[in-house]
Amino acid sequence: MNKTFLNMAKARGLKLAILDPARINMVRPNKYAKDLLLGRDSNGINFIKRYSKKEHRPVSAKAGVLSPKDDIKSAVIDADRDNIKDLINNALKSGISASSIMNEGLIPAITKVGELFEKKVIFLPQLIASSETMKKAVSHITPALKRDGFQGKKKALVIMATVEGDIHDIGKNIVSLILRNHGFEVIDLGRDVTAQSVVKAITEYRPDVVGLSALMTTTMANMKRVIDLAVSKKLKCRFLIGGAVVDKAYADSLGVNYAKDGIDAVKVINRIVV
Repeated sequence: MNKTFLNMAKARGLKLAILDPARINMVRPNKYAKDLLLGRDSNGINFIKRYSKKEHRPVSAKAGVLSPKDDIKSAVIDADRDNIKDLINNALKSGISASSIMNEGLIPAITKVGELFEKKVIFLPQLIASSETMKKAVSHITPALKRDGFQGKKKALVIMATVEGDIHDIGKNIVSLILRNHGFEVIDLGRDVTAQSVVKAITEYRPDVVGLSALMTTTMANMKRVIDLAVSKKLKCRFLIGGAVVDKAYADSLGVNYAKDGIDAVKVINRIVV
């Protein structure tokens, strides 16, 4: 990707670049990387297919032809947002119930995405893209699920917030997205949220878990302020903290739970909420 971008920049008149002299080996621009950089590869699907490991692809027992549900699984895993709606429609038209698509297609797919992320087969961009595909799929199939009277297993209610003084919320947003895709109800309070606002939300919504995020060491202390205020009000809920500067040792010092990323958050919440 970097070499392709460098070649493209040179072609457009780049005169000076900061390079590692031991790695100046220039190659011709890579087609897949070039298409991605120029916006010709929607969602990076072709680039990901070309360079990701193939072990995750579902295989049908019949001559390598994927079933409609396996097509849906592949679409989520490969982050094929453009085709996921059509694949769901085709599955419904073929007589597959909405609940079967959800339980045997979508949920196993997003679970597999989490496993691949943990194994470092895929990385954060693919995880986000797959999560967005799952979000689109769930939104599309929800009306059919309601018509079928589908009642999914009710999971925990989670409040998410980036603490006061911290305006960085990309990580929190990713975690919220992943939690929703795993069936959790999430109330996102946003960023730069005061301790008083978090406690007010706890009082109003009575969540099972409160997730707090901080990116800077200067705002970490506000996690403790939220927790101390909640305890002083005798509010009963579990806290889960995370962020670039947060680690398990800090969580342990506060007597709360820690998650290193969104997939880990799913596991932790499943473990602590019974």
